Amino acid sequence: METKPPIRIRKGVEADIPALTGMAAKLLQEIQLATHDLDFEVEPLPVRRHLENLLERGSYRVLVADSGSEQIGFAGLFEGHALYAGGALGTITELFVKPEWREKGVGRELLAGIFALARNQGWRRVEVTTPPLPEFERIMHFYQCQGFAVTGGRKLRRLM
Repeated sequence: METKPPIRIRKGVEADIPALTGMAAKLLQEIQLATHDLDFEVEPLPVRRHLENLLERGSYRVLVADSGSEQIGFAGLFEGHALYAGGALGTITELFVKPEWREKGVGRELLAGIFALARNQGWRRVEVTTPPLPEFERIMHFYQCQGFAVTGGRKLRRLM
């Protein structure tokens, strides 16, 4: 019987920035490849600068999945407020698990950490956006299995 590897979910700290930078760049490269969207910044140095800036401002929270010997995944999210949500809500902006750790419960553990944070912060809901593309069906299924429901609409953007 295979034993489940120990996974610890914790708040990201400054010492995690190099590993987070690499994982974030990999995530953005995967999205770019799947969507053919070239508007993502995938070079590590700018990704690191964005990460450091967001963490310094306190407007971005990071949870890290740690195997004990390495960082194996992360989730980035922020708190927002909306009338439709009845107050505060959390939005997951990134969730990444290293390929060799996928299908081992790491994503579920990260979401459990997010849900605990949400309850602690008094958020009324947690939202995530994933493109309604065939390339993201597996990810959609994952989120739905974790209690997320499709709410309709589409994510729009305007670059500035």
